[in-house]
Amino acid sequence: MNLLIALLLSLLVQADPPQDGGAPAAADALLVQLKPRVAVTRSPVVLSDVAELRGPKSEVERLGKLEICPAPAAGKPRFVTSAGVRLAARLAGLAIAPDSIVGAKQVEVVASWRELPGDELFAVAQRWILDQTAELGDRVLLERLQKPATLALLDGAPDPTFDCAFVSKPRGAAQLLVKVTVRQGEMVVGERVASFKVRRFGKQLLLLTAVRRGETIAPSQVMASDGEWTSLGGTPVLSPAELDGLVATRDLEAGSALLKEQLEQPQIAAQGDSVQLVLRAGALEIVVVGTAQRAGRRGEVVPVLNPTTQKVIQAELISRGAAGLAVALVR
Repeated sequence: MNLLIALLLSLLVQADPPQDGGAPAAADALLVQLKPRVAVTRSPVVLSDVAELRGPKSEVERLGKLEICPAPAAGKPRFVTSAGVRLAARLAGLAIAPDSIVGAKQVEVVASWRELPGDELFAVAQRWILDQTAELGDRVLLERLQKPATLALLDGAPDPTFDCAFVSKPRGAAQLLVKVTVRQGEMVVGERVASFKVRRFGKQLLLLTAVRRGETIAPSQVMASDGEWTSLGGTPVLSPAELDGLVATRDLEAGSALLKEQLEQPQIAAQGDSVQLVLRAGALEIVVVGTAQRAGRRGEVVPVLNPTTQKVIQAELISRGAAGLAVALVR
């Protein structure tokens, strides 16, 4: 009789009810326990910010990175519910069983923000510009124009870092636009644009004599100087060594500053010219004469017709030989 009573009692007794709603998940199943309130220091907010996750390690790591919502504005909390979590998972191609989400009925998500003043962003852009001597010259004078708008930073997140880039081509421009990208850790907080009026100064080469299109420029024809680059409209040539083997792309006046955009490789062959083709294989060298199928400059690869085989060969123009023929290496 006592044994029968004990058996009946064991069937009637139930386990303690789960806390904060929901049934406990199996030991090998994912369990998402929502927190009642969290303060975040990043955006977007992910599932591991608003819930404790238990279960298989791979599932916890994968679902912990699920993006739920952006960080809320200061003083304006967001509320995350279990339905919102399941919707975010479904949109990301993931599945969370309804009975796997327990805990608070909704999570109050708050964030604290601080301002990054526009003057500080201006200073960041200005320091970056002053390092761009290859684009702007040895020295620049900057005048601030449009100040960037204030940017909000998340309190508690890492200190901001900055990436800068020119919005438009800086060469020859009297006004510069610089985009400043602001990050806190891996999170991009925002982007702002600062604008400056600029004057540029640096070394340059001045022509002592006029030069016609297609002519080479000897070191004796130039003089090193230091002057303003602002209105040059290109990249100045800084050393006579940079002129080696190049020709003028147009007529140039005496007294003008030389720009890299005014120089080019000389034309080695015109269409229909004879070209000395050189094929090298170890110590073996084979030379044949072909016909250029189009004009080309030194360093360019052009098609050349081999009259013996009637095949077109791709060859790199390298020079003019002693006999006046263009010389090209077979590729």
